[in-house]
Amino acid sequence: VYHGATDADRRRAHDRLGQAAGSDDEGRMWHRAAAATGPDECLAADLQAAAERARCRGAYASAAGLLRRSVALTPDDGRRARREVDLAWAELVIGRPGTAQTVASDALPRLHDGGARGWAKGATGMALFAQGRDTEAADALVDAAAALPDDPQSAAEALVAAIRAAAWAGPAEIRKIAGAMVPPARPAGSAPRASDLLVAGYQARYTKGYAAAVAPLRAAMRELRDDDLDTLTGLKCFEPGTVAAGSLWDDQALLDITGRWLRLTRRLGALTELLLALDFRGIAESVTGHLDLAADRWTEMRELMAAGQIPGTPGLASRGPGILQAFRGKTAQSDTAGQAQIREATARGQDGAANYGRCIVAFADLSAGRFEAAFDAASRVVRDDIAFTTERALPVLIEAAVRSGQRDAAESAFAVLADRTSAAGTRWALGVRARCQALLADSNGAEDGYAEAISQLERSHAALDLARAHLLYGQWLRRAKRRMDARHQLRTAHDMFLSMGADGSAGQAASELRATGERARSRTPGAELDLTPQETRVANFAADGATNSEIAAQLFISPGTVEYHLAKVFRKLGITSRTQLISQLPGRD
Repeated sequence: VYHGATDADRRRAHDRLGQAAGSDDEGRMWHRAAAATGPDECLAADLQAAAERARCRGAYASAAGLLRRSVALTPDDGRRARREVDLAWAELVIGRPGTAQTVASDALPRLHDGGARGWAKGATGMALFAQGRDTEAADALVDAAAALPDDPQSAAEALVAAIRAAAWAGPAEIRKIAGAMVPPARPAGSAPRASDLLVAGYQARYTKGYAAAVAPLRAAMRELRDDDLDTLTGLKCFEPGTVAAGSLWDDQALLDITGRWLRLTRRLGALTELLLALDFRGIAESVTGHLDLAADRWTEMRELMAAGQIPGTPGLASRGPGILQAFRGKTAQSDTAGQAQIREATARGQDGAANYGRCIVAFADLSAGRFEAAFDAASRVVRDDIAFTTERALPVLIEAAVRSGQRDAAESAFAVLADRTSAAGTRWALGVRARCQALLADSNGAEDGYAEAISQLERSHAALDLARAHLLYGQWLRRAKRRMDARHQLRTAHDMFLSMGADGSAGQAASELRATGERARSRTPGAELDLTPQETRVANFAADGATNSEIAAQLFISPGTVEYHLAKVFRKLGITSRTQLISQLPGRD
């Protein structure tokens, strides 16, 4: 009926529906827009205001739709260009960076106000970053900050985004950006925001050294965990805040910031940021030993990229599998994934992303006993010194150097690690330092080092590092011919790794246990029935009667992934239908 009516009849129907919409602000605006016969500044302004209200409540998809119509109905070219900048930012948030770049670039030549030009350059830079063009993105974002002298908060956020892009581009770009950027002056008497602190911290990190960055980055992390944090500021600052937490070995901040980042991006439907939030949350959960949960995050991320045709930051999809395969003993596949990331990132000029691939390769080589190869891969990462990636690589480099007889290199790397962990001062940092110190110590100092490492790491969330401390201590005790003591440490390591799903590391512990004359315990049958957190979420929605499509919409995954998870749930629980879920799931009797 609708499409069989004349244009005039449809417009009249929309006009009357708009009048009848009552308190439904968004519905009324859509009907008014559909009833329009041509450009109308009053209506375009009302649509822009409705888009702003939608954005404030986190409905970015609705905001983008309203802004598209506002732009189309704006008669004045200059005003239309300014609305196009708003549209570009909305398109960027909902996962359309190519469209955002086109819209912002088209608007820029028609903008004469400096602030509006700064916002357009900022949208262009962020769109370039989302497409993996990191060097161009960083330069555009620095230009954007310079164009916003009267808006210090937005200028600081643009510089944070420039640092973020430059870190992916690599060491040369991030040092260029850090050395050249001029932090905006804040109004007298105003407290620094998270963005200001991140700019100060990263500028110090890359121009003055690690220790100078600790205080401002720690203050930034506190701001990012504050309940009063502005949502848009959070979206722009969570990734550098997460990197800061990892670089400072602050395991609690790493969990808090990635958890908040993930919750916020889901609530806002900010798909571009959601992909990164899922990836970094997976990294955080792998640190804590929740490998199944980390795998769920990376699976969801890849499903979102495929099902929603969201490009994501290039190189993002291959990071998680490489990490997991190394821990699960599939070192050849892990090495292949890491090497692929190095090649692809290098071809795109993403030296920072390539270094993450080198981290994966280094750990795969270390796990496989290829110590010289592990040393070479980790050495390049440490030499480039990108925040968090370097801190992850240093313990691998030290162990690989010790195992391959490169004592001087091991001691040199340990000196760097010791300085940084002392400045960080967390349980995680001190535990990793003690474990690495034990590798370098004589027979008397080694035992004290391992005991200290275990004592510190037991009071942190860094379960994987704790399990590795037990494994290395057990290996040392066995070689010292203290078999009974070795068995206790190796059993602990084996059971911890096995419970995490780190079968490769568990296999190393089992092999060492056999050398002491004891056989490792097998995984208990009950462990195979445990549901992963994502499977639990899917199962609970299904038990409530939700369809696969409804579950997919709630969890930002595809219906096919829902079906995949339900099949695993049915197999683990030994059931054949959804009606049986209520009696089988905990707390649903």
